[in-house]
Amino acid sequence: MKVPGRHPPTIAPDLTSQKWALVMVLTCFFLLAGLVIMLQKYDPVKHKLYPRCSFHVVTGLHCPGCGGLRSMHHLTNGRLATAFQNHPAFVLSLPLWGWILGAWGMEWWRTGRVPSLFTQHNSGRLLIATAGLFLFLGVLRNLPWKPFQQLAPPEKVEFINRQP
Repeated sequence: MKVPGRHPPTIAPDLTSQKWALVMVLTCFFLLAGLVIMLQKYDPVKHKLYPRCSFHVVTGLHCPGCGGLRSMHHLTNGRLATAFQNHPAFVLSLPLWGWILGAWGMEWWRTGRVPSLFTQHNSGRLLIATAGLFLFLGVLRNLPWKPFQQLAPPEKVEFINRQP
């Protein structure tokens, strides 16, 4: 039933929350950029400052994220094939993350407001696809048969500088 002359209330944007949203976005951006730079400089195989995968330590199985740090290290150093070998799902998910963040940035540009995360059209589907890709790889890489064992990240091999 329609009541003439009545309209739903409009809620004005809260400028304080928009300022905090912008601060949070910038903080996350700089933290992420710092972590990527640190990961680019310090190899997870050679340096002990990165945490070990507790799932792998406890169960001996590879979790859906095992090899992700090494993959990111190789990506930041321009070694795409080695990054793919360490974690194929991570490398394959990068275009999905680019799409999600691009849609988020376009929404911000179009409206002038920091949008809620992942509220853009198809973001939920892309997140589900990304999670499904990681879980699918996590299951396949733990199967005991030969073709699937090649999906597991390579064993950490310490590189030794040989003096001639």
